[in-house]
Amino acid sequence: MNRQTQVSEVQSPTGSGLDRLPLPPPGEVHLWWTSLQVSCTARLHLERMLDVEERRRAQSFYFPHHRTSFVVAHATLRLLLGRYLSIAPQDVVFAYGVHGKPALAESLRAPRLRFNMSHSAGLACYAIGADGEVGVDVEQVRPVDVLDIAPQFFSATEVALLRSLPAEPRRQRFFLLWTALEAVLKATGGGLTMDPRQIGLESQSKPMVATVADGGQVSRWAVQRLDLVPDYRAALATEGRAKRLRYLGRPPVPTADLDRRQ
Repeated sequence: MNRQTQVSEVQSPTGSGLDRLPLPPPGEVHLWWTSLQVSCTARLHLERMLDVEERRRAQSFYFPHHRTSFVVAHATLRLLLGRYLSIAPQDVVFAYGVHGKPALAESLRAPRLRFNMSHSAGLACYAIGADGEVGVDVEQVRPVDVLDIAPQFFSATEVALLRSLPAEPRRQRFFLLWTALEAVLKATGGGLTMDPRQIGLESQSKPMVATVADGGQVSRWAVQRLDLVPDYRAALATEGRAKRLRYLGRPPVPTADLDRRQ
């Protein structure tokens, strides 16, 4: 699958020594994805890029591989945003919405980048845009009890369609719908506080269209399926119309190189 596009880098005007990535133009979303498997040395280097709260959250995970995934995913987000803003990853400061959705802090006086990330089973995905909220979700396609879970989250029409499919197409469609709903929830900032049944998903249209009724307000979101790597499903939700997707692949500061920088 040849989906990777090169992004030309611009030398930072700040004298920081960092190369700046060009901001996404209006109507375009940049997509990056990477493995979360790194050496212990690289993980320690990445952990130093996190702030105090991120380190506390990383230490709260019981299993070491969950801690590593959190550290690598969040440090890579900082590396990416730092390249767009031409600042060090440690200098990226986040503000958080009512339900925990991160945004760039106003104190940075930075361009209003919108971003979101998701990770599953060793793969992280990042969506970065410049106009309108974005939400992204990635899931490894794995065995699940589709017919037990689906009625709790999907419409009766979708559940009936899932019941009519053979086992493997049913599982594939389940994860298509699941990532679509999760992407919308993350884009709205509602997260776990919002009932997925508040989302009306027109799954047969291309792109899919989601209508969200929340507190008397109605919003519409375009939901686009993402083709990243085999055995994973991913989706992007964007405010209003669908965006041009620029598949960029591995972030420009490969974590595999960190061992050589010690």
